[in-house]
Amino acid sequence: LLRALASMSHARQPFSRGAVVTGVKVKRSAVKHPPELNRSVDTRRVKWDIVKPWIASRVTELLTVEDDVLIAMIYNLLEQDQVHKNGVYVYSQLQTFLEKDTDVFMRELWDMLVSANANPSGIPQKFIDEKAAELRRQKAVADELRRRQRESDDAARRQRVKLEVKPEVK
Repeated sequence: LLRALASMSHARQPFSRGAVVTGVKVKRSAVKHPPELNRSVDTRRVKWDIVKPWIASRVTELLTVEDDVLIAMIYNLLEQDQVHKNGVYVYSQLQTFLEKDTDVFMRELWDMLVSANANPSGIPQKFIDEKAAELRRQKAVADELRRRQRESDDAARRQRVKLEVKPEVK
């Protein structure tokens, strides 16, 4: 009889003084998370000095207030394990703080961490692309300023030449 009871599915009912109810399935509260978090991340490969400022600014942007405690908690969660099989644990820990923004934040963060893992430099490709675009914009502005300076110099030179060559009127 004891073996039969042990093999049956059973669960304790709340407030039942430990009475066992047989035939009741235990409901597991599985956290729904974005499928993008089902990728492994090795945090040893990530350049944290590049990623941490983004985390701080993005959390502040989502909450509309700077929360140093939450930001430090996120750093600790990410640095706690060297290899994360997926982002579900971090997601579940942040859900009470970021609420509806947890999905968006974790998708963006996990995409960056996966990208940083794939890059030999440990920097997310998004940051590399943004920096390259910024450098191209700066070069274009510098080229435009040089071009305008040359035009201005040429115009001034032509003006001097006209003044020097002007014939005297008698």
